[in-house]
Amino acid sequence: MRLNLVAGVRQDVRDYFMAIIRQRGLEPELGKSVRVMFTATKDEYFPTFNALLRETDVLWTKPSELCFYAGLGIPIVMAPPLGAHEERNQTALVRAGGGYPQEDPRAAIEWLSDWTQNGLLASAAFNGYLHVPNRGTENIKRVLFAHDRSTVELRGGPPTLGN
Repeated sequence: MRLNLVAGVRQDVRDYFMAIIRQRGLEPELGKSVRVMFTATKDEYFPTFNALLRETDVLWTKPSELCFYAGLGIPIVMAPPLGAHEERNQTALVRAGGGYPQEDPRAAIEWLSDWTQNGLLASAAFNGYLHVPNRGTENIKRVLFAHDRSTVELRGGPPTLGN
Protein backbone atom coordinates (compact mmCIF):
# COMPACT_ATOMS: atom_id res chain seq x y z
CA MET A 1 0.00 0.00 0.00
CA ARG A 2 1.04 3.56 -0.65
CA LEU A 3 -0.25 6.52 1.34
CA ASN A 4 -0.59 9.83 -0.47
CA LEU A 5 -1.28 12.73 1.88
CA VAL A 6 -2.66 15.80 0.11
CA ALA A 7 -1.79 19.16 1.64
CA GLY A 8 -2.93 21.07 -1.44
CA VAL A 9 -1.59 24.64 -1.29
CA ARG A 10 -1.48 24.73 2.53
CA GLN A 11 2.10 24.94 3.79
CA ASP A 12 0.88 24.50 7.39
CA VAL A 13 -0.79 21.20 6.48
CA ARG A 14 2.35 20.04 4.66
CA ASP A 15 4.43 20.93 7.73
CA TYR A 16 1.99 19.03 9.96
CA PHE A 17 2.20 15.92 7.75
CA MET A 18 6.00 16.11 7.73
CA ALA A 19 6.13 16.45 11.53
CA ILE A 20 3.96 13.35 11.96
CA ILE A 21 6.08 11.43 9.45
CA ARG A 22 9.21 12.35 11.42
CA GLN A 23 7.57 11.44 14.76
CA ARG A 24 6.63 8.02 13.41
CA GLY A 25 10.08 7.39 11.95
CA LEU A 26 8.72 7.17 8.41
CA GLU A 27 11.18 9.54 6.71
CA PRO A 28 12.90 6.64 4.88
CA GLU A 29 9.51 5.89 3.26
CA LEU A 30 9.06 9.40 1.83
CA GLY A 31 8.68 9.22 -1.92
CA LYS A 32 8.10 5.46 -1.70
CA SER A 33 5.21 4.19 0.39
CA VAL A 34 4.45 7.63 1.87
CA ARG A 35 4.15 10.75 -0.24
CA VAL A 36 3.05 14.28 0.61
CA MET A 37 1.52 16.29 -2.21
CA PHE A 38 1.99 20.03 -1.84
CA THR A 39 2.01 22.76 -4.47
CA ALA A 40 2.69 26.47 -4.11
CA THR A 41 -0.28 27.60 -6.21
CA LYS A 42 -3.75 26.41 -7.16
CA ASP A 43 -2.70 26.51 -10.82
CA GLU A 44 -0.15 23.79 -9.98
CA TYR A 45 -2.47 21.97 -7.58
CA PHE A 46 -5.20 20.86 -9.98
CA PRO A 47 -3.02 19.11 -12.60
CA THR A 48 -0.84 17.62 -9.85
CA PHE A 49 -3.88 16.29 -7.98
CA ASN A 50 -5.36 14.90 -11.20
CA ALA A 51 -2.09 13.10 -11.96
CA LEU A 52 -2.10 11.64 -8.45
CA LEU A 53 -5.68 10.42 -8.91
CA ARG A 54 -4.66 8.48 -12.03
CA GLU A 55 -2.69 6.15 -9.76
CA THR A 56 -5.08 6.18 -6.81
CA ASP A 57 -7.07 3.06 -5.97
CA VAL A 58 -9.02 4.40 -2.97
CA LEU A 59 -9.81 7.99 -1.99
CA TRP A 60 -10.12 8.56 1.77
CA THR A 61 -11.73 11.94 2.39
CA LYS A 62 -14.52 13.63 4.24
CA PRO A 63 -17.74 13.45 2.20
CA SER A 64 -17.17 16.78 0.48
CA GLU A 65 -17.17 17.51 -3.25
CA LEU A 66 -14.48 14.83 -3.64
CA CYS A 67 -17.29 12.28 -3.30
CA PHE A 68 -18.03 12.93 -6.95
CA TYR A 69 -14.83 11.07 -7.86
CA ALA A 70 -16.80 7.89 -7.10
CA GLY A 71 -18.47 8.57 -10.46
CA LEU A 72 -15.08 7.90 -12.08
CA GLY A 73 -14.90 4.49 -10.43
CA ILE A 74 -12.74 5.43 -7.45
CA PRO A 75 -14.12 3.91 -4.23
CA ILE A 76 -14.49 6.43 -1.42
CA VAL A 77 -13.69 5.85 2.26
CA MET A 78 -15.38 8.63 4.19
CA ALA A 79 -14.06 10.36 7.29
CA PRO A 80 -16.74 11.82 9.56
CA PRO A 81 -18.79 14.52 7.81
CA LEU A 82 -18.56 18.20 8.71
CA GLY A 83 -21.92 19.88 8.26
CA ALA A 84 -25.32 18.95 6.93
CA HIS A 85 -24.28 18.98 3.26
CA GLU A 86 -21.54 16.42 3.94
CA GLU A 87 -23.99 14.28 5.93
CA ARG A 88 -26.27 14.26 2.88
CA ASN A 89 -23.33 13.44 0.60
CA GLN A 90 -22.36 10.54 2.87
CA THR A 91 -25.92 9.18 2.92
CA ALA A 92 -26.22 9.46 -0.87
CA LEU A 93 -22.83 7.86 -1.52
CA VAL A 94 -23.55 4.94 0.82
CA ARG A 95 -26.98 4.52 -0.76
CA ALA A 96 -25.37 4.46 -4.23
CA GLY A 97 -22.83 1.90 -2.99
CA GLY A 98 -19.88 4.06 -4.09
CA GLY A 99 -18.30 4.52 -0.68
CA TYR A 100 -18.34 3.61 2.97
CA PRO A 101 -17.69 5.37 6.27
CA GLN A 102 -14.23 4.74 7.66
CA GLU A 103 -13.73 2.32 10.50
CA ASP A 104 -11.22 2.92 13.30
CA PRO A 105 -8.26 4.66 11.60
CA ARG A 106 -5.84 2.98 14.03
CA ALA A 107 -6.80 -0.35 12.47
CA ALA A 108 -6.95 0.90 8.86
CA ILE A 109 -4.47 -1.66 7.57
CA GLU A 110 -6.76 -4.46 8.73
CA TRP A 111 -10.08 -3.18 7.45
CA LEU A 112 -8.67 -1.77 4.20
CA SER A 113 -7.04 -5.14 3.54
CA ASP A 114 -10.29 -6.93 4.36
CA TRP A 115 -12.29 -4.59 2.10
CA THR A 116 -9.79 -5.25 -0.71
CA GLN A 117 -9.82 -9.03 -0.26
CA ASN A 118 -13.59 -9.42 0.07
CA GLY A 119 -14.32 -7.21 -2.95
CA LEU A 120 -16.04 -4.39 -1.08
CA LEU A 121 -13.77 -1.74 -2.62
CA ALA A 122 -14.16 -3.22 -6.10
CA SER A 123 -17.93 -3.20 -5.60
CA ALA A 124 -17.78 0.45 -4.47
CA ALA A 125 -15.77 1.36 -7.58
CA PHE A 126 -18.28 -0.37 -9.85
CA ASN A 127 -21.34 1.05 -8.08
CA GLY A 128 -19.87 4.55 -7.98
CA TYR A 129 -19.20 4.47 -11.69
CA LEU A 130 -22.73 3.26 -12.40
CA HIS A 131 -24.74 5.31 -9.91
CA VAL A 132 -22.89 8.55 -9.05
CA PRO A 133 -23.33 11.53 -11.41
CA ASN A 134 -20.32 11.82 -13.71
CA ARG A 135 -21.29 14.25 -16.47
CA GLY A 136 -20.91 17.50 -14.55
CA THR A 137 -18.81 19.36 -17.12
CA GLU A 138 -21.17 18.44 -19.94
CA ASN A 139 -24.19 19.47 -17.87
CA ILE A 140 -22.62 22.83 -17.00
CA LYS A 141 -21.88 23.52 -20.68
CA ARG A 142 -25.43 22.57 -21.65
CA VAL A 143 -26.88 24.96 -19.05
CA LEU A 144 -24.50 27.83 -19.82
CA PHE A 145 -25.08 27.77 -23.56
CA ALA A 146 -28.79 26.94 -23.59
CA HIS A 147 -31.23 29.44 -25.07
CA ASP A 148 -33.72 28.49 -22.35
CA ARG A 149 -32.04 27.06 -19.25
CA SER A 150 -35.34 25.85 -17.83
CA THR A 151 -35.54 23.22 -20.58
CA VAL A 152 -32.10 21.67 -20.04
CA GLU A 153 -32.15 18.00 -19.12
CA LEU A 154 -29.23 16.99 -16.90
CA ARG A 155 -27.54 13.66 -17.70
CA GLY A 156 -25.11 11.28 -16.10
CA GLY A 157 -26.73 9.61 -13.12
CA PRO A 158 -29.11 10.36 -10.32
CA PRO A 159 -28.87 13.94 -8.94
CA THR A 160 -28.40 12.78 -5.35
CA LEU A 161 -24.97 14.05 -4.28
CA GLY A 162 -24.64 17.67 -3.25
CA ASN A 163 -28.38 18.33 -2.99
